Amino acid sequence: MIFKNSQGYEYQIRLVGQEGDDPLTLDNIRIDHMDRPNMTLEEYFKFAGAEAERPYFVFMESEILDTLQEGNGLEITEEDLMSLPDEYLPQKYVNIRIYRADRDRLAANMKYGETMADKIHALIERVASEDQP
Repeated sequence: MIFKNSQGYEYQIRLVGQEGDDPLTLDNIRIDHMDRPNMTLEEYFKFAGAEAERPYFVFMESEILDTLQEGNGLEITEEDLMSLPDEYLPQKYVNIRIYRADRDRLAANMKYGETMADKIHALIERVASEDQP
């Protein structure tokens, strides 16, 4: 079955048999890529750089397993990830509008590995601490 991830890449996805009366779980999912066949979900998250999809698999576990048992493929979109309840996400990001000149000034002072979200958050924290008596 075809699995299209949130980044738009296609993989093959399948269920492997469970032992005895054990229920199906996410551990029964295998994902195949021509460079890396037979990946567990953990291996897939690392291989594909798709850690953002982990909460989706957890939240939608029974629906995903049902879909795969029925022989249907799976597609995860960015909208699917953004629609998860907040408790399933480590941090909730939103899109904001910022003037290009301001963005460029922030980016010019960023350290290696720092994100724009980190920089804006630090500025907000600094302003909040200045406002405290």
